[in-house]
Amino acid sequence: MNKMLMTAVALFAFGADISDASATFTFSVLHNFCTAKKCADGYAPIAAPISDGAGNFYGTTTTGGPSNTGTVYRISPNGKKWTFTTLYSFCSLKNCTDGAGPRAGLIIDTKGNLYGVTNGGGKNNGGAVFQLSQSGDNWTNKVLYSFCSKANCTDGNIPTLGKLAYQGQSSGAPYDGTSPLYGVTNTGGGNNQGALFSLTPNKGNWTEAVVHDFCDKSNCADGAVPYATPIVDDSGNVFGTSVGGGANGHGAVYEAQRAGKGWNFTVLYSFCTDKSTCVDGGTPIAGLFQDGAGNLYGTTTYGGANLAGGNGGGTVFKIVPNGVHSKHTKLHDFCMETNCTDGANPQGGVTMDSKGHLIGATTSGGDVNMGTLYSLGGSKLNMFTRRFFFHDIATPGAVPVEPPLIDAKGNMFGTTVAGGSENDGTFYKFTP
Repeated sequence: MNKMLMTAVALFAFGADISDASATFTFSVLHNFCTAKKCADGYAPIAAPISDGAGNFYGTTTTGGPSNTGTVYRISPNGKKWTFTTLYSFCSLKNCTDGAGPRAGLIIDTKGNLYGVTNGGGKNNGGAVFQLSQSGDNWTNKVLYSFCSKANCTDGNIPTLGKLAYQGQSSGAPYDGTSPLYGVTNTGGGNNQGALFSLTPNKGNWTEAVVHDFCDKSNCADGAVPYATPIVDDSGNVFGTSVGGGANGHGAVYEAQRAGKGWNFTVLYSFCTDKSTCVDGGTPIAGLFQDGAGNLYGTTTYGGANLAGGNGGGTVFKIVPNGVHSKHTKLHDFCMETNCTDGANPQGGVTMDSKGHLIGATTSGGDVNMGTLYSLGGSKLNMFTRRFFFHDIATPGAVPVEPPLIDAKGNMFGTTVAGGSENDGTFYKFTP
């Protein structure tokens, strides 16, 4: 995984309401990765799965498969059991022109086609956007765009963790197959500090356009190195985070808003407002979640009020968007408990269950420092509950990156990068 380093900071103590519900759940592993011969089923799944609404789940693995460059998989219910199927293995074409090493998750359209991005491969080895289409039992990969197709990779290069986004996605609606898709690359662009891009279909062809080149302003005050999936609201405005840059050099939350044929770009919040402490958090690797009222929620991997390894344990935050007057509220500081048993350093963001709780995962912390699953509730969403910790007899698997997918019944489905029977990751189901 890509773990951005942050300047060591001295931090304040901070109180919060914490409870532990780690004994009240049902947990099961639906698949241990790398159980197929030569890891043909893939391993190290970073991204959370998606659902087709019919009970099937789809996801990616970063490595494994015949070329050890990752796979796309499906997990389907089969009575009381689950069936695992590898749909596609990357680098099936010469020089990996079909893509390689997908770290991000997938989206699905109204016809059941899957779309995603790869961290490498493509015609220029700068990553690719792909579409998988089913015909009978076979799935065909079509590369929609290969990054670094322009001189000096001004169109973007290496889309690391962010999957594709589209308008209407937050409601759970599938992609319509005709509207623009949005994503980020963490390098390339006009300043080689990453780009926010759009990808628009037109009669079978796809046109890529750069919405914003990061680090356009002095000292990258507009942000730099975006890693995570952007989100698109109902009005077509795009929101996201950058790992670096911002007014204080420790990351930012941004908004891109259409203005005629162009875009207006605004930084809504720059982290580490107190440069000596970064008590508000720093280094937001993860993307954002937007609720029905338009509020934005996310995490920072470092910073916050509690010292963990010199860089802080990270935070959960809320942004009420209003241009340069947007309001930031910190909801939680991680590493509140001794040895960070509540969790530390989240690299994924949060989602929301039907009861209005924020749900997320940490990559470290917990009783054995292998990560936790947590929720935030209460009227201000600042009441923290640790749901469980990973790498226990009851909860095999280790190092969850993204928050789980939550179905209509409240069941949570997610992945861990490590742990499981082969220590190569798991696909799990959690019922609170």
